[in-house]
Amino acid sequence: MLIKIPGEKLSGDPIVFPVDASNLDIILKELDRIATENNLKPEKKTTTEVKSDWVQTYSGENFLMHVFYLKNTDTVLVRFTDTLTKSERNPASKKLEDEIKKKFSEMLGKKFVE
Repeated sequence: MLIKIPGEKLSGDPIVFPVDASNLDIILKELDRIATENNLKPEKKTTTEVKSDWVQTYSGENFLMHVFYLKNTDTVLVRFTDTLTKSERNPASKKLEDEIKKKFSEMLGKKFVE
């Protein structure tokens, strides 16, 4: 599944969480908590072309974290955008990605980290 963000350079692979009514709120609250603990600021939540889907963007130091909710496939997807033009990955966004993978590997019993 490929989601394009106009004008943005996505970095890393998406982190994909299958969700259902029982765990959607828990996953979203945990992602928000992790973002807050890492000093990311929430920006305006927007809908996508499919009106039941939305994306919440958080801004960090030289990177953005995008949390997508895709209702038709019951999926939460996390992507990062590095806002610097350097070709290498922003260490702060990579660290946050690793933290999210570790937390949700424990929480969901699914392996997100090698």
